[in-house]
Amino acid sequence: MFLRKLLSLVDCLLMVYHRVMSGLRKFSSA
Repeated sequence: MFLRKLLSLVDCLLMVYHRVMSGLRKFSSA
């Protein structure tokens, strides 16, 4: 149960991380 919650949390963090990274790339290239 705890492991599943941890995995979903990591998945959410990865999604946010990728979004931030693409945003930073757009921001730095602009």
